[in-house]
Amino acid sequence: HAISLRACLGLIYLAFALRSWWIAILGIWFGYSNATFLLDRLKASRDNKLESKLEEARKAITAGNLAAALDIASEIKKKALTDRIRSEASRLLIFIFIKQARYKEAEEELTRFNGLFGPEHFLQGFLSYEKKEMRQAIPDLKKAFDQLSDYQVGLMLSQALMAEKRYAEVLDLCQLSVMSPS
Repeated sequence: HAISLRACLGLIYLAFALRSWWIAILGIWFGYSNATFLLDRLKASRDNKLESKLEEARKAITAGNLAAALDIASEIKKKALTDRIRSEASRLLIFIFIKQARYKEAEEELTRFNGLFGPEHFLQGFLSYEKKEMRQAIPDLKKAFDQLSDYQVGLMLSQALMAEKRYAEVLDLCQLSVMSPS
């Protein structure tokens, strides 16, 4: 792409010299698309270095050191250039806020997340679950369970369903292979 960008610049120069405006416009468009691609690659390359920091934040969460994980995730979110890293850092922040019972901040971050990256059903369901709002948690946890088919999400969903006295749905959930003990 770098070579084609150089060739494109030469083509644009030649088109201007020969006063061929359509060729110049096409050359500019081609140059723009190549430059955009190279810039995206540069951002992704830079953000790949933040992967180790994300892993460090995950380990801090697992170890129960939520304050350190919060600092790391906040730093990553500020430094990230790509949506992939920015969204993962935001997910970690929301999860940490929920675990710390900082629900207002979790809601604000989740609203930002939903606006930028789309709905995050697990975190929305987890937030409602932790706030003991089981009726609101169930639809999001169901969607998250359908997407992830994860035992922990299923366990949380079954507890929310039991709290709402929806026992038939709990029994249906227990029959799924992902919910059987290993």
